[in-house]
Amino acid sequence: MLSLDDRRALVAEASRAPSAHNAQPARWRFEEPDRLVLLEALGSRLSVADPAGRDARMGLGAALEGMVLALSRRGLGITDLRRLDRPGNRTPESATEVVATARIVTRQSRDSLAERVPERRTFRGRFNGAQAEVDGLKAFVAARPDLLLIHDRPHVDELARLHDRASARFFQRGGYARELCAWLRLSPDHPRWAMDGLNAESLALSGSEAWAARMIMRPTLLRALTSARLIRLVVSEAATTRSATGVLVLTAEAHDAFEAGRLLYRRWLELDQAGWSACPMSALVDDEGAARRVRGLGGLPAGAPLASVLRVGRVGEGAAQRSPRLPPEELLL
Repeated sequence: MLSLDDRRALVAEASRAPSAHNAQPARWRFEEPDRLVLLEALGSRLSVADPAGRDARMGLGAALEGMVLALSRRGLGITDLRRLDRPGNRTPESATEVVATARIVTRQSRDSLAERVPERRTFRGRFNGAQAEVDGLKAFVAARPDLLLIHDRPHVDELARLHDRASARFFQRGGYARELCAWLRLSPDHPRWAMDGLNAESLALSGSEAWAARMIMRPTLLRALTSARLIRLVVSEAATTRSATGVLVLTAEAHDAFEAGRLLYRRWLELDQAGWSACPMSALVDDEGAARRVRGLGGLPAGAPLASVLRVGRVGEGAAQRSPRLPPEELLL
């Protein structure tokens, strides 16, 4: 029997899993005697940026893996996992929809990655740029056949430019700027600053940069910049990408985004365990032309699955900021 405090602690740990725009789509229900139910909060969907729901399913898979890790710290695990999620667009008829169910069971083994959950961060600033450490990243990838590493500087530079172009193209989608701005929290005065979305601290923005972002990141201005083909000046991350030791490509089966999300979270925690920091470059997966070039640079065949692309490098102690999370009361149903 799990007490209410136990359940709150479990969902808080599971919520540390990564999700697009830090939307945190997972909700949880514990049913007696031992049933665990994972649900999706339909209001967290990114209808413009993620119309097919692939990113949402990856976030849900990562959340489930987070719950498995949290349970392992308490001598528990899951069995009889049953998936109920349906790919594609959904018309919300209620606030949540069941994604998966499982039974909670006693397990003796404890997953060492569970200890890294509070430490893992998305690092959106510039890395230390220690190219001499590329051999360490090569060794990390060599032990994981679902990862490949792109580290040649001309190729990393090309990916930096490609990512900027792909990111800028998203703003040509109707409603994208408004949707993005709805998830930005650029001032501590924002009512959801410490709860969800992308706040200025997690975006590694200084006080002056956050002020400038508040002036620029408005739907009407972003649309004007897009029309004038100046949006790349706003969204560019090329400098941070070039500072990375390398770019990792996760090649898990992309058709099962839920399982890809579980694997991505584990690989990210393993990176953290090995002293590396990372940041997703989702536009390189979501943009068809960019994904085709990533496959070419990685030596993958045409149409090979791409689950995620991460820029990776070393950072100083405490450089990465902890991103906000919803309180357990909102996660428990």
